[in-house]
Parts: sequence; C-alpha cells; structure tokens
Amino acid sequence: MPMKKLGRNEPCWCGSGKKYKKCHLNKSDGSYTKINETIKTFKKVFGHEYCLSPQILKEECSGDIVKAHTITKSTSLNAIAQNGHIYQINGTLGSLIKNGRLIVDKVGINYASTFTGFCSKHDNEFFKPIEGNTFNFTKEECFLHAYRSLCIEYFKKESSNDPNLKKIHRGLSPDEDFLDNFTTPFEKGSESGFDDMKTYKLEFDDIMVTKKFDNFRSYVIKFKSSPTVMASGGMFPVYDFLGNLLQNKEDLVNPNIIPDHIYYNSFYSGGAGYFIVSWLESHSKSCMKFIDSLKLIKPDRITDAIIRFLFSSCENIFISPQWWDNLDISKKNKLEERMNYDMRPNTMYKKDYLKDEGINYANWFFESSLELYN
Repeated sequence: MPMKKLGRNEPCWCGSGKKYKKCHLNKSDGSYTKINETIKTFKKVFGHEYCLSPQILKEECSGDIVKAHTITKSTSLNAIAQNGHIYQINGTLGSLIKNGRLIVDKVGINYASTFTGFCSKHDNEFFKPIEGNTFNFTKEECFLHAYRSLCIEYFKKESSNDPNLKKIHRGLSPDEDFLDNFTTPFEKGSESGFDDMKTYKLEFDDIMVTKKFDNFRSYVIKFKSSPTVMASGGMFPVYDFLGNLLQNKEDLVNPNIIPDHIYYNSFYSGGAGYFIVSWLESHSKSCMKFIDSLKLIKPDRITDAIIRFLFSSCENIFISPQWWDNLDISKKNKLEERMNYDMRPNTMYKKDYLKDEGINYANWFFESSLELYN
C-alpha cells in the first residue's frame, strides 16, 4: 500500500523525529547511496581497530590490535559449542536487509564474541585473571567481566557515532527504502547514549588503573550446569522483573541526566554456570530495585527469567546449538520476537516485558547467590 502524502511539517515517516521537510522530502534526486556501498561502510566503521585501554596506559599499548573475546572462548564458548560452532544473533546490515529482521545464525567459535577493541598487551594483561581460571567470586573478577561488557557497548556506541554513517544518503520512500529501517536506530542510539558511555568509561577506567573496587557492586547467581545462553552486555534498566518502573524513559535521552546503568554476564567456569549483574554504587537507586525483583523469583524460574532478559536486552549473546535446535518452534518464535522488538525507532518495551509468561525455556539448576555490595 503506497504511503499517504505527508505535509512538509509533519513528522517524517522514517521515525527520525525530524519534520518531513528536514528529512526525506528532498531526497528524491536519486543520489542516495547504493545498498552494497552502505554495507561496506558499516563493515568498515564497526570493524575499526584501536585499543580501549585507559588513557593513562595508552603509551604502553603494543600497537597490534587483536580480535578480543567478550566471552571467554576456552571455557564458556567451548562448553556450548557443537562441532566448533555456536549460534549468535546476526545483526549485520547485510543480514538485516536480506532477512528484514535479526536472526539466529551459526558461527565458528574462533569468530564469535570478538571485537577489535584492544591491543594484544592490554587484552592479555587486563583479562588474565578470568581467562582459563576458575571463577572465585571476587570483586575484581566481576569487575573484569563488567569492564568487557562496558567496552563492547562503548565500542558500538562510538562506531554508531562515526561521521561516515551520518553521510549516508537515504532512499526514496518507506516502501523502497531499506536503509532507514536499520540505520536510524544506530543513529538515534549514538546521539542519545554516547555521552553517557564516555562518563561510564572514565569511571571504570579509574577502577581498572587503581584496582579500588569500593564503588563497584555485583550480584552473582551460580548454577549447577552451563548456561545455554552466554552473554556480555549493558543496559539502562527501565522496568524490573515485576513490571515496576525504575527510571523514567524521558530521562534516558535527557542530556542533563546520567541514567543508571547495569552490566551483565553469563558464562561457564570450573564446572558451574554463572550470571552476574554489576553496577556502580552511584547507580544503586535503580539497580538495587532491579536486583531485589530478581531475588523474589523462585529458584526453578530464575533460568527462564534470565533468558527472557537476555533475548530482550542483548545482541551480544551466544547460544548452544543443541539447546536451540531442540527448542519448540513456538518458544523460538517468542525469543525471536523479543530479539526484534526494538529494531524500529520509537519503540520501548512494555512494563511487563520481563514478567513470567509461564514458558519453560531451560533449567540451569540454581545453586546459590552472592551479594558483593561492600
């Protein structure tokens, strides 16, 4: 169905928030960038190489940028791999244009969960305590997992803010424009979140350099078996697991307010599975309420709550092929729906999106929990 004609001062159909006359009205001269060229631009921007070490340590960089894992390969990824492969969420622009949505796709573990955000020296030195060693419930270990999560989020936000993405010319109409559907969320995310990420990064860098963890908090859940979904990411908690509002959505885009932020990791170590949520003490107002709601979930329902949360909040997740291939199609559809909910601009999860929907996805067998608040 053709799009109705918009007035010059009406909001543009693409969801940018701009008036039509300031956005797509004058892009009918055929000068828009071809899709293949845009895909190349995205690959270049999101594949740039530099070291995210704290500024004070920059002079020590080795110079050779590596494909740093956001989730340990030797323990976590190998635990869920099948014939050297795992599933991941494919969010590349080429895949989005081809499929029209995020999909679950198979990838070799050598290429999974990597980004070009550290030199070899700092990647080895920073994360040595959690690479190949059994997790020992220390604040330092929790911090290093969270620092990785922050760095991958920072890397993506900075990439989204790249001037080369701003220069991309758009298509002609919502019916034939493939690019706006997927570039607008990147653009909006970079504009609203990158300044906040800079602040978080400086705070975490200070902890990395000083090794003082007084302002760092974590909540750890231990499972008897390996998580079938590994993850590393960060987000602004808006609603808790009971549907209670934690932060006003308007505050998340207010340049004068720094929202509370959490970092989360699920991984396997020493014969057990772990899910960690971490935050800075200054963000405890929202984050503690989020954790309190998680504590109220019965042990036999915690796995499903975490899976709902991860598929709703994170693209940097890696999935056991054995579990996913044997999952009922209706359950796959539910999780894929969660993956794709916020892929269009101006969408926000409803307040009950984390509440128990009565679906049993998996059971990692809860063993214990630990609070690292002091």
